[in-house]
Amino acid sequence: YPLRRQRQMCIRDRLWRNVGMYYIYQHEFEEFSVDMVLKLFDTKGKTIRYSIYPKKNKQEIANVIEESPHLELHPKNYTHFLSIVNIRKKFYVGFAPKDYFFSFENATRKISDDVISRAFFKLKETVDRMHLKLDNNIKAIDIGAAPGGWTQYLSQVVGEVVAIDPADLKIPLNPNIKHLKLKAEEALPLLPKRSFDLIVCDINRYGHILYDILAKVEPLLKEGGYILVTLKMLKRTVNSAPAVLEKNTQEFLKVLPDFDVVKILWLLSNSHERCLIARRKFSHSDSQQK
Repeated sequence: YPLRRQRQMCIRDRLWRNVGMYYIYQHEFEEFSVDMVLKLFDTKGKTIRYSIYPKKNKQEIANVIEESPHLELHPKNYTHFLSIVNIRKKFYVGFAPKDYFFSFENATRKISDDVISRAFFKLKETVDRMHLKLDNNIKAIDIGAAPGGWTQYLSQVVGEVVAIDPADLKIPLNPNIKHLKLKAEEALPLLPKRSFDLIVCDINRYGHILYDILAKVEPLLKEGGYILVTLKMLKRTVNSAPAVLEKNTQEFLKVLPDFDVVKILWLLSNSHERCLIARRKFSHSDSQQK
């Protein structure tokens, strides 16, 4: 795929889920050489992972790449991706930052000792695919936070996380995590209105029950702030997903009319779940300033 199509690939669920592997290209050559790569791409200071197709040519090309003293290579800790496809007597080559497109390995990664649950990767997948800009200036709320997968991820990418759940969190409480051992409606009076940029929720509730809970805490969200909520799809409803998702969208907007539903993602991290992303509308005066 041309590099310009990578972002389209990342947000089109059906296409993304049915692609086993893809390669980017920006230039094509009759012969492959490292000198050509160095001439066309800025590789200085970059750590590279390469991918070659087809397999029958892989070792020969890999030897050329790995013998070069001018390329820094690493299969895991890399910053850029080098694609090489050799078909129809031509070489199609592309070079792109690792974070330019979402990686399957992020969505399907196994739980490690430092991650409390796979829920961690569900939220990471959503943030990556939506290209949400999270930094130390962002304040987030995690509703129904226990055991702590989403809070754990947020604590690594935002400045402050308020985790709301009567149950204990099974993660280290970093300085930027505040745990309120309360129900959502009990926590509301303790937090300033319109002071948070993001509300996330991954609780095992459905339909209007779920949205009624969100309605209790949405006054805490700033204009332009986001809600990310998991939709638990029962196995028997997966085949009728479009109708079910349309119903969920309408129920959400009925309970939370001050929001726009931006996207519903089909998660690679869990095939029986979707993630609804909604954004609070700006007031008329504020939108004019924007």
